[in-house]
Amino acid sequence: MPVCGPCHDAICDIYPKVEGIQPKRETTTAYPSFDPDAEEKCWICVKHAAFLEDHYPAVYERWLKHELLVSVQADFVYFEQEAQPRTRHSPPDETLPPDSRGRQNLEVRQLIINRNHGGDEESGCLVELRFYKQGDVPQTRLHVEDCASNLINIPQIQDWIGNCRQLHTACCSYLGVNWYPTRLLDLTGDGDMISVILTQEDRPIGPYMTLSHRWSNYKYEKLTSQSLSRFRRSIDTSCLPRIFQQAIEVTRLLQIRYLWIDSLCIMQDTACGDWKAEALKMGDVYANSFLNLSASYTAGEDENPSIFSPESWNHVLPSELVLMNDKELHSNIFIDGDLWSDEVGESPLMERGWVFQERFLAPRVLHFGMRQLAWECNGGGALQMFPTGLPPRFEDNYKKDVCWPIMRPMNTLSSKELCSRWHEIVTAYSACHLTFNTDKLIAFAGIAKIIQSAGSDEYIAGTWKSTIIADLAWWVYKANGRLPSGHQATHRAPSWSWLSSDRQICFHPYPSAHHKQEYFCRVMKTPAREEAGVSVLSAKGILELQGVVLPVDTLGWHNMEVKSFEIGNFQFNYCGGPESTNLDYDGSRADIMSLVSQHQLFMLPLYATGRLIVGILVSNLYTNPGWRRVGAVSIQYQNIPPERHDSAPDGWVKIPDSHWIVHIDGYKLYHDISTAFLGDKVTSIKLV
Repeated sequence: MPVCGPCHDAICDIYPKVEGIQPKRETTTAYPSFDPDAEEKCWICVKHAAFLEDHYPAVYERWLKHELLVSVQADFVYFEQEAQPRTRHSPPDETLPPDSRGRQNLEVRQLIINRNHGGDEESGCLVELRFYKQGDVPQTRLHVEDCASNLINIPQIQDWIGNCRQLHTACCSYLGVNWYPTRLLDLTGDGDMISVILTQEDRPIGPYMTLSHRWSNYKYEKLTSQSLSRFRRSIDTSCLPRIFQQAIEVTRLLQIRYLWIDSLCIMQDTACGDWKAEALKMGDVYANSFLNLSASYTAGEDENPSIFSPESWNHVLPSELVLMNDKELHSNIFIDGDLWSDEVGESPLMERGWVFQERFLAPRVLHFGMRQLAWECNGGGALQMFPTGLPPRFEDNYKKDVCWPIMRPMNTLSSKELCSRWHEIVTAYSACHLTFNTDKLIAFAGIAKIIQSAGSDEYIAGTWKSTIIADLAWWVYKANGRLPSGHQATHRAPSWSWLSSDRQICFHPYPSAHHKQEYFCRVMKTPAREEAGVSVLSAKGILELQGVVLPVDTLGWHNMEVKSFEIGNFQFNYCGGPESTNLDYDGSRADIMSLVSQHQLFMLPLYATGRLIVGILVSNLYTNPGWRRVGAVSIQYQNIPPERHDSAPDGWVKIPDSHWIVHIDGYKLYHDISTAFLGDKVTSIKLV
């Protein structure tokens, strides 16, 4: 059962209409008690139940026994232009109510609904629906044995591989077919026996595969300097973790002779120093693999988990939505918009920092997902449910749209395109977890190395020489307004680099080519190349800049958040959001208050867009004559309000004959900074 009757009716109620009647933004529905063991379950209700169990367990327990009254709201709607032009019979816009004008040629493509149980939107579960016309969705595989079987579908994997090899030139190896890791597992032994080979002595014939996995508590003998000679003779696979055994079986069934597994191909005793040497090659290991097996959903709490324990996908199959429109019945197909992220992007394995690099660099990845196998390569993606490819606009094709364009040889990306993709990559990597934070540079070095080799830019401690000003504009993400745990490790990287932070970081949106950008900072000198951090365990270096240095004073607080602050004698209030007025500090409240009390906190403006002045917070206390970065700041000086009003908000004025409004003090600050910078009234600082 794709969706239940109450969900279907609720979606019909809030589905945006285009025939002149404003749709309901909210409807209330009574849902019968939820049965988690039912053979047929509504996937929307399953998501809501999981949300309640995690965040509102008392409500979840009540729903198991009684009906639940749920408010369903249209949280976000995305329209897209129809392919066919409007006919001569279509009514002109002026005959329609204002709320539907201009929508006659539009189709609903995406709808995010908010299901909440208490009338409070913040307590709601967000569910994304993707809509398609009949015929736009690839044929869905409905074989019962596929839905229920735990068997790995080798013929399907072979089909994906064959299609990729035949059609995707982007999925070739990056260093050439003659590159191999230092050691590989040779799977040609009899029965349960395999062995380790040294590739410089026993030259491999043909490609090799790799495995991405989470380490479990299962006890087995790993490769060490003492066990190497025995492992070269033989390894009994029956003594290995079940994941390894299954990865070996899949590799053999795909007729690939060699497999690389970290704990069996890198000597694990620290004294021998093998890990440090091999960790620097990790990017090459995955970039040159034929196929990477990703154990995406192996349970970390299970001592010896299986590589694949799929749930049934029956309840997430595409659903039909029957609508009454212009007095005629018509139907759309809608799909769970989170289906790909559930199977791949947000799987537990993808939270790991090392795995981020492995997925990024491997040309092909086979994910063992929550419900099904998922295929991902530089040319596209697929699921067992959609074996010939995902529906249009459906997948978040990270490898095809983000990874491959930035790493393909001699890429032709503009500096703005490079910057935008780089910021997306760094933001995603910073959200991953590392068992040892000291691995932050080396677990990312392979990505930087591949990208640098693909273009002509210079990598400098997490930034690129051509876009270094924009790369300095990072800020620490605060979940629910709270600074997350972690610290700044300036022993690992300079304070101006995001690599110095153990927290999740974000960047301000980089303006596209047709949007205004004005720089307020000059780069006078960058660190030497040997200190860049691509292939070493630490990044160093002083960044010499020239810019307008402004004092920051009078911080106002609400709990642990800065709610107001003063820069250059102008007062600003915190607004929240990446394109608003914010002051984000990297350290503790006590640290930042100490700097303010000693008049040692300053803003260094980096650039201005059409809306924002973007800068970093710096101080030379304790580091004089050097300066260190201590936070980030943004000032919104222009904006287009989401709704048109006759008057502007307090502190803002309307620009005549324009949709824009201007923040009075923000614009004065922008003018002062621009005038000072153009007049060369700047200060030279050395950021350490």
